[in-house]
Amino acid sequence: MDKIGPIIKAEGITKTYGEGSRQVCVLNGIDLEVKSGEFITILGPSGSGKSTLLHILGAMDMPSRGRVHLFGRELNLMDEQERSLLRNRKIGFVFQFDSLLPEFTLIENIMIPACIAKQDLSSRARELTERFGLSQLH
Repeated sequence: MDKIGPIIKAEGITKTYGEGSRQVCVLNGIDLEVKSGEFITILGPSGSGKSTLLHILGAMDMPSRGRVHLFGRELNLMDEQERSLLRNRKIGFVFQFDSLLPEFTLIENIMIPACIAKQDLSSRARELTERFGLSQLH
């Protein structure tokens, strides 16, 4: 492990929905570690739990069992306000469904979290659209 430690560390992540005999286990004991600078891909068939896992790793949902550490902080020990602040300052999601607000440009959509945090990151947003080949969508 490097000096900074992993950016994401998941230990024994389990997620179930429902109760009793109607309980469905979507994730069962997932362990994962992602270090700074690493890129990972999560693959699987439809309904295999990919989105559920990403929602848990992104602090948008909590596991039924197990622990998730983001940037060295354990999500289970944080309240919703702390998790919300962490999401706003440290995590970015691009959803597979059309989640952009049509009244805003691409850059403005990207900038919404920065605006909430009262930061001007427009040059960084433009840099990222270039990096990911999206600049033609400005």
